Amino acid sequence: MAMSKKQKRWFVIIGIIVGVLLVFVLALNLIIASVIEKKITNTLENHPEKNYRITVGRVGVNVLNGNVNLRGLQIEPDTSFIEQLKRGELMQSMVLRAEVPLFRLAGFDLYNAIANGVIDIRKILIKNAKVQLLIGKSQQIKPKSLEEEKAKFRIDSIRIEGISGIKLGKFDLQNFKIEVFDVVENKIISKNKRLDIDIVGIETVKLEGEGNYFAFHARNAELNLSEEELKLPGGNYQISLKNLKMNLADSLIVITDFVLKPQIDDRFAMAKKLVYTTGIFNVKVYEIRLSEIDALRMLQKGELIIGHIQINGLDMDIFKDKRKPWNKDLRPKYPNQALRNMDFPFYVGSIDVDESYLKYHEESAKTFGNLMVTLDDFKVSLKHITSIKDSLRKPMTANLKAKLFNTADMVVDMLLPLNSRVDTFFVSGSLGKSKMRAFDPALFPALGMKITAGTLNSVVFKARANRKYIDGEMVMMYEGLETEMQKKNEKEVDKFMSWLANSVVRKANPGKNDKLRTVPMHFDRDMYKGFINIAWKGVQTGLVHTVSPTGKVIKETKPKKKKVAKPTNELTKKEQRKKKREGKKKKK
Repeated sequence: MAMSKKQKRWFVIIGIIVGVLLVFVLALNLIIASVIEKKITNTLENHPEKNYRITVGRVGVNVLNGNVNLRGLQIEPDTSFIEQLKRGELMQSMVLRAEVPLFRLAGFDLYNAIANGVIDIRKILIKNAKVQLLIGKSQQIKPKSLEEEKAKFRIDSIRIEGISGIKLGKFDLQNFKIEVFDVVENKIISKNKRLDIDIVGIETVKLEGEGNYFAFHARNAELNLSEEELKLPGGNYQISLKNLKMNLADSLIVITDFVLKPQIDDRFAMAKKLVYTTGIFNVKVYEIRLSEIDALRMLQKGELIIGHIQINGLDMDIFKDKRKPWNKDLRPKYPNQALRNMDFPFYVGSIDVDESYLKYHEESAKTFGNLMVTLDDFKVSLKHITSIKDSLRKPMTANLKAKLFNTADMVVDMLLPLNSRVDTFFVSGSLGKSKMRAFDPALFPALGMKITAGTLNSVVFKARANRKYIDGEMVMMYEGLETEMQKKNEKEVDKFMSWLANSVVRKANPGKNDKLRTVPMHFDRDMYKGFINIAWKGVQTGLVHTVSPTGKVIKETKPKKKKVAKPTNELTKKEQRKKKREGKKKKK
């Protein structure tokens, strides 16, 4: 259908209006974009921090879709600043370097910003960024100076002047990489594989006072991190996780499929890399839940407060190559010592470990093979773990339950005072009924002695330990102990030594005299060995004193026999004598 002249005229007019509007919008876009680009460029070039040089390759602004793109953004510390870091002349021990190929403010509402002074950003996208944390020597800060620095700066708020409001949507970090670089050694000491993070719920609150000042708050923030892998400083271990979710409104962090493993898969190759006898850890955890987190206290006071940590599905493998020498210059601290002397203030109300498994095994130069210990159905409960000085009066407690070698019920309780001058801790425990041959994987490598028969009825012990020794007592009840001794370097039984051992070993407790032996536990600490070693060595001395013919005894007691109630129809001796007399009288 052909248009009339009037219709054609209106069509041309509308086209001209649309064209003019389009040209006007495009021109306005170019003008505003140019102003914003110039403003951003000038701001970066004239930033107040003189120790850093901040540059941007290109600034792109699109008023139509509300995007502001910064490409080739670089934050580079000044050369003299890095040299000061190397020499330890700074009040800080870390300096930042960053390369950001793309920094985008998406969905920026330009009209709202101009008309109402409100910054409204739908999403902040940071893509393919690489951040280096440069580590050097740190200068010792006097306590007074540190307090002054805290008073000047608060990490929980950033003030912005000249606007009436801020609205932030989502932070999206894609393929974010972090490196920790030692400027003194000139090497990378830690780095991650890639990091993808989503953050929502960042709020802004107007501060009191003159002018428009705003503080950013993360109290309702939600963070989601997935498929992360990080090589730890030292070059020995790396960690990975499938997912990390943090919800500060609920004070909750949930981590799934956490893995800590050596950077070298082959444990013997890893042990070869180490200079001294050191435990090599392989740890897998199905789920870690951190709850009741006081994020505000962390931000304001620098104190980490966590109410509860729940660990489910821990699978821990510890390997130790004891053919390596011990580091005799090492002075490991007990847990209560370490907490009391820790500079970083933190408090954890309780840690519970459930549905877990632990395996300890070692390679040694001993003749009879390698020691191995397993704990099935492993459960641990720790309470009151703190380094905060005001909380040290209350002791830390630990309770461990497991099936030793998947057969004997084991319970261990510890009480660790946090303010003890001599760093004393107390340990007690018990072991349930089992066949004694189940302990061969631990006893045979150490003694060359195999247990062929015998039943363990129970073990009960208690002890106290300090920095120098452990002292206590043990009662081990068992019966029918039979052993055989192995010839060195041969896979056959030493019959003579087996006969000799079975002739002198104490085969039962209580023994033939029906007396129950209580034996001492005592061990002088090897100062270069730690907490677990002294506890185990103390228990080991108790076991030796129990079965050895020359073992020391604290006391022997005859177990009290329980009185058995007589049936109600059974006559007492007095009644029997009376009945007998009555019978004689009847005969007469």
